[in-house]
Amino acid sequence: MTTQPDHDDAADGGLHTPRGHRRQRGLDRRARVRSAANATGGVLTLTHLRELGVSYDETRAEVDAARWHRVGRRTISVVGPLPASDVALGWRAVWDVGGDACLDGVSSLLAWGLTRWSTDRVHVSVPRTARYHRVDGVTVHVLRRRGRVVVGSGVPRTPPEVAALRAAMWARTDREAATVLAIGVQQRIVHPARMLAAWSAIARCPRQPLLSRLVPLVADGAQALSELDFAELGRARGWPEPDRQVVVTTPRGRRYLDVRFTRYSTICEVNGVQHYEGMATMDDALRRNAHAIGGDTALEIPAVALVLDPDPLLDQVEQALRRGGWQGPTHVLR
Repeated sequence: MTTQPDHDDAADGGLHTPRGHRRQRGLDRRARVRSAANATGGVLTLTHLRELGVSYDETRAEVDAARWHRVGRRTISVVGPLPASDVALGWRAVWDVGGDACLDGVSSLLAWGLTRWSTDRVHVSVPRTARYHRVDGVTVHVLRRRGRVVVGSGVPRTPPEVAALRAAMWARTDREAATVLAIGVQQRIVHPARMLAAWSAIARCPRQPLLSRLVPLVADGAQALSELDFAELGRARGWPEPDRQVVVTTPRGRRYLDVRFTRYSTICEVNGVQHYEGMATMDDALRRNAHAIGGDTALEIPAVALVLDPDPLLDQVEQALRRGGWQGPTHVLR
């Protein structure tokens, strides 16, 4: 007598056959791994995979089938052939460099949530005594005193105030250094007081003279300092002494003008970095001022420009003073 099987293998895709069980185990394994990789941007190390119960042979089978991809010395991507996000690139850098590496500089700021900034390199730091590996796309900074590393939720990284200072030190240009400091504070990633405290602990560094002026400006203990810088630059050009903090009445009420050359109908507002989104507005200020020169002229002076590149704005103030009747010593306009 013929008996019917208790279950139709064809109806369930053959999952109850030995081959079906193996396929189901593979599906379960991949789902388990993807779930674990969600927090790291889709990448894991070989050690992580072993801890998840995935053997070396099973990992190699997934890579050979192009479902997973080897993207570094220790790193496997389970979502595609390349790390798909800044999060994945950060974890890959830390794992593959080794040597107790952590994100630092601008890469640490990005991990803390910095926006409207991009970089083509991942920056990590390691202690001077570390043994580490070079990795494509990663810049390794070997530091004598690295300080505290934040480990916990997310990729290991330096605190925001330290990261911002190092980002400025390692920036390609002075303008980029000022920009990354400014937007870190503007976006409230970096706490100004903590940045000042971290700066006071640094004995020497690249861009020491520049950063000694920029850090207080960006932390905005700075408005008075900015106005003093403006006054010194004006005296060097032979300008008349202006009136300062003049009270005027406007339709919106009383306000203070930072600098007013009353006799020459010229007003200058020295604005700290809280007025700006990045440094692109330095160029915007130059353009707005160019349109404003003439009549009773009001010019804006970004405070950071007084440190980075003051001459173009000072030239505009001088043009406005001359339009107002000043006939002092001639300065060669650029």
